[in-house]
Amino acid sequence: MMLFMNDHKISDKLKTFLETNVLKTQIVGIKTLNRGGASLNYKISTNQCCYLLKIFDGSKVKRAERFLLIYQNISGVPNLSVPNLSFNRFFSFDDHILFLMDFVEGRKLEPSDLTASVLSQISDNYKIFLSAHFDDTRFIREKLDLEDLFLRTKQTLDDIASSSLFCFYHTKILSALHKIYQNLPKLEQNPVVVHGDTGPNNFILNKKGKLFFLDFEMVRYGYLSEDLAQFILSVLLQHRIWFFDKKKFISSVRFFNDALKLSREEWIYGICLYFLRLAERRSKTKILRSPRKSWLFYKHLSKFDKVMNALLDCF
Repeated sequence: MMLFMNDHKISDKLKTFLETNVLKTQIVGIKTLNRGGASLNYKISTNQCCYLLKIFDGSKVKRAERFLLIYQNISGVPNLSVPNLSFNRFFSFDDHILFLMDFVEGRKLEPSDLTASVLSQISDNYKIFLSAHFDDTRFIREKLDLEDLFLRTKQTLDDIASSSLFCFYHTKILSALHKIYQNLPKLEQNPVVVHGDTGPNNFILNKKGKLFFLDFEMVRYGYLSEDLAQFILSVLLQHRIWFFDKKKFISSVRFFNDALKLSREEWIYGICLYFLRLAERRSKTKILRSPRKSWLFYKHLSKFDKVMNALLDCF
């Protein structure tokens, strides 16, 4: 049985399965969305409402079970702005696992969206999230081992450099990572549950200005500053090699400081972790095997000093 036609379009047999066994109504529209990590994503429209269909490979049973457990817990938190699972279960079809969720129509965040309204919604949601009690904590990943993160990234970069004729920028990237790692403070606070992946793609702003949190698959123990630093920096720095909006950075940090009471050391921790995780993700791709892209990434890492200097003006 074929699950997809060409270009990952849903087959008629899967459409019929959804109409007959899941939705109990006719599907009037199907739109292919971006691939989200381990899943293929689709917007499914009926005459009554719209759903987000997430399709996992059938071999990823444990991942699907964890995904279900995450959203059963997250959806149970009152007043948290997250899309809910539509049927509180997954469906099996032709060696694939299917989830249906509420579809949120909107757009991802841009630097111009770092307004008091958006920052206030993020603060309010974190106050709710941090006060939530989860009876089943199996879905929460362990706190990141930062030494292991740094050493794995360093080893990957060493391997790339040793097999490349253009290792100059890999050496400079490694030097920048050493500096960032050495700036990491040791925090005394107890870890809390954090989202774990607060890039701009994981927030949706609808037409009414309401913000929704998406994709809790990386939820883990950590520190609030990890999420907030990644949020601010990924929104401000995405696709921007030369420009860093210091004014927006300072106003965002100050807003969160007033609302959530973070210390300077916590922000330093979050900022350092943002750059370390960015390097780890880049090292896993072919990007750093290109001299030009290695140079561009080095320029991106070089913003660390500008960000740290801007942080001094926040306190």
